[in-house]
Amino acid sequence: MDTLGLTPCNHEEADTRMIIHVAHAVQEGHRMIAIRTIDTADVVVICTAAFHSLACTELWILFGTGANYRTFANYEIAKSLGIQKSRSLPVFHALTGCHTVSCFSSIGKKKQKQRSQPGCKMMKLLKLFLIARGPR
Repeated sequence: MDTLGLTPCNHEEADTRMIIHVAHAVQEGHRMIAIRTIDTADVVVICTAAFHSLACTELWILFGTGANYRTFANYEIAKSLGIQKSRSLPVFHALTGCHTVSCFSSIGKKKQKQRSQPGCKMMKLLKLFLIARGPR
């Protein structure tokens, strides 16, 4: 196996390094990818954000053990959210306190859902951020 596409890799966290391995697998011709993990929240967010930049058709996340073993069709989430929302997901993940808080301070889930619609100010700001940042 050619591992030249994997070096040099300066990612300290395994969560982000996984995407490098997925991109390498896709480059080698694989289209259906499965990631085995323990930390599901971070990996789901990162994979959802990266999915539209990858040329794979399916991206699965496998987690848990024994009776708690689960498979998660991450590509379905990314497709249902669309490119813009998928790519902005890490920002929301960071702003909401990562995976320990389910909403912004003093804003419930319904109000947050309204704020995440394409025409709202927050989504317009995130879109400007993504445009200014350029393709990755």
